[in-house]
Amino acid sequence: MRGHFKTSSGAQSDYSLALGKCDNISGPVMAKACQQQASADRKDALQTCNDQYDARQAVCQRLGGAPYDPPIEPANFVAKIDNPYFPLTPGTMFIYEGQTAQGLEHEEFFVTYNTRMILGVTCIVICYL
Repeated sequence: MRGHFKTSSGAQSDYSLALGKCDNISGPVMAKACQQQASADRKDALQTCNDQYDARQAVCQRLGGAPYDPPIEPANFVAKIDNPYFPLTPGTMFIYEGQTAQGLEHEEFFVTYNTRMILGVTCIVICYL
């Protein structure tokens, strides 16, 4: 999910946040359990980072060393997004949830009113939350 490949800095940030929450737990036994869970979650997140990195490296190796550089022809793009299965209407928020082997996955993104010109094509700016 989330192109949201977990990053090691994201894993560390999540860990620091979890430890901060642990500091607010009264009782040394529960606080210690919280810290141990935070540490285990960090370890799992870092393993996920490593696994994703290895998978990306394997794909890159199979595809070869040439850069991905498809020809972009602005005339081949439409001015209005009218895909009924993926309507990117400005102001819309999308929330996706699903159960995976690692637990509940939750992703959110917001379709902004902003656009950016990329290689001569006007593109809608999407904000991942």
